[in-house]
Amino acid sequence: MKEAFELPEKIAMRENRKFYVFLDEFGDVQKYDGQEVLKFLRAIILRQRHVTYIFAGRQESIIKEIFYSRGHPFFQFALNYDLGPVDTTSFQKYLADKFETLNINIGSEIIEAILRKTQGHPFYTML
Repeated sequence: MKEAFELPEKIAMRENRKFYVFLDEFGDVQKYDGQEVLKFLRAIILRQRHVTYIFAGRQESIIKEIFYSRGHPFFQFALNYDLGPVDTTSFQKYLADKFETLNINIGSEIIEAILRKTQGHPFYTML
């Protein structure tokens, strides 16, 4: 596993360019001996100069625990950028297309009610 996380730095140096690694659902690391995995990742990331890591996750409370709880390996390790809710117009089209793909006939008023209830929050809307 170490080699996999060292690979982006090697590629970036070989290509003489910046490299970006996007880790989605980063909160799931807690399911797999989270503290040890985070210590391991931190040690590798700290040595890299040509790679930028982007951490994302749908469960805000878990992400905050990882980055804001004292004693955690990733405490104050990253800048926080809240993406906010998804634009409801885009979400309406996405949901309509998704329901159509699943052969579920749902009216726009129901989709609008879902988005009003979830306030465009991606996690709760998809749930």
